[in-house]
Amino acid sequence: MKVRMDGLLDKTLDRDAVYAQTSEQAAEYCAKLDGLHLPPEVSLLIERYANAQMANGARYGEIACMLGFSDCSQLLSRRFPLPFL
Repeated sequence: MKVRMDGLLDKTLDRDAVYAQTSEQAAEYCAKLDGLHLPPEVSLLIERYANAQMANGARYGEIACMLGFSDCSQLLSRRFPLPFL
């Protein structure tokens, strides 16, 4: 898994247009926020909110991925209920 995460995932993300676009948008939003010169407590609140949202989205992706692997494993071992067979 470490090889996949450190090597192949990075290479895949480098070629993904959607990932590149959202990364660019995030950088633009960050620059705009910095330009507002908000009080430190407001900046910290925004940062904590964004981090919580990202953590929630990342966890959602992890759970969806684990569920997908579990489904594949069960399907391959024929323990998955297949109503269409």
